[in-house]
Amino acid sequence: MKKLLVLILACSVFLNRAGGQCPAGNISFWEQEQVDDFPATCLSINGDVYIYGNVSNLVGLNHITSISGNLSIYQTSMTTFSGLSQLEHIGGDLYIYQLPSTSIAALGKSGGLTIARDLYIYNNQFLTGINGLSAISSVGRDVYIYQNNALTSSTGLEGITSIGRDLKINRNPLLQDLNGLKEVTQIGRDIEIYQNPALLSIEGLDKLSSVNGNLDVFQNSSLASCVAGAFCRAFDNPPGRINIFSNAAGCNDVEQVAGACEALPVTLLYFKAGQESSVLRLSWATTSESNCSRFEILGSDDAVNWQKAGSVPAIGNSEALLKYEFSQFPSGSPSLYYRLKIVDHDNSFSYSKIIGIDGFLAGKAVVYPNPAKDVFFIRDAGRRIREVRMHDINGRMVFRQMAGPEYRTGVLMPGVYSLAISYADGPTEYRRVVLSP
Repeated sequence: MKKLLVLILACSVFLNRAGGQCPAGNISFWEQEQVDDFPATCLSINGDVYIYGNVSNLVGLNHITSISGNLSIYQTSMTTFSGLSQLEHIGGDLYIYQLPSTSIAALGKSGGLTIARDLYIYNNQFLTGINGLSAISSVGRDVYIYQNNALTSSTGLEGITSIGRDLKINRNPLLQDLNGLKEVTQIGRDIEIYQNPALLSIEGLDKLSSVNGNLDVFQNSSLASCVAGAFCRAFDNPPGRINIFSNAAGCNDVEQVAGACEALPVTLLYFKAGQESSVLRLSWATTSESNCSRFEILGSDDAVNWQKAGSVPAIGNSEALLKYEFSQFPSGSPSLYYRLKIVDHDNSFSYSKIIGIDGFLAGKAVVYPNPAKDVFFIRDAGRRIREVRMHDINGRMVFRQMAGPEYRTGVLMPGVYSLAISYADGPTEYRRVVLSP
């Protein structure tokens, strides 16, 4: 009888341990000790997971492969999620919000993390990059990226190839590109891009096969190029509402974008800057040309006002890969930004994306840090600065200071500003400066 009782107790302990492999229901981690003590035998969590508070690392969760519900990471100062490096599937939503850190790294198993429902990246006041999300391969429903006041780039989302429903990128004041979405070929429904004042182009959506719902692109004050294959095809047979307005010239209304699409005489493979023997060299390639006359190289110091730097004749008609170069800058000192004006034989034209060449400057003023918070400096390349003025996106002067060792902007709102640097010998240079929160 005693042996039987011992056996029953042993079985009870075993069953309790087996049943305790994964805690039942939703799980919250707000102290590091909770993470460190999590059962190593729990591989799949059946419920929601919340990570916040005084959690410094997730090493104690490095055996988890799936979460059936939502994963929420918020209000924690962690900069790496490497403890979730084996995570392959989230059955609900992934929320990343209200993080006080400037960067995140290493979420999900390399080679593929699938999200069954939505991806939310929002209300992160200090987050400048999202490189740690590169393991995400697909999102079943929506991707929301909004109200991230310091986010400058979408780099880190290159693993995503499909979005099941909507893409919404809104109210990110410093976001300059969508290049992190360059591998996305399918978006199931709506595309919504608005109130991103630093956004320069939608080039990152070049691989998108089609627009399958509403297309809303508005109030992106620096967005001058909205030409992408999927956008152009949407004008022929609109699948839903198309709203394009209050962007920069070239993408300021539906007619401008549709006209640019019709004018496309080439298929541009790339446009980039490189350095060879201390000489800046612009290069680009086309995979097809139809009745193309020339490529005009336009330079700018503020990405708003453009001047022609030169011209390269096009082959004209071709279905082969063709490569071009340009390095004969008239002043000997290149501008900060460049784009191509692609001109057809009937003088219709379209523009390429805008590229920056901060890394190749010589003899030009350099503003740093950029983005800045409330103070920045200017390296003037040996010239004597007389005065510095800042203008907002509406052209209003909001800051003015005579030359000094530093420039304090005070309480200006975060955003993109035009900086006019006047020299004692007469000329004025223009720069873009971004103020972060």
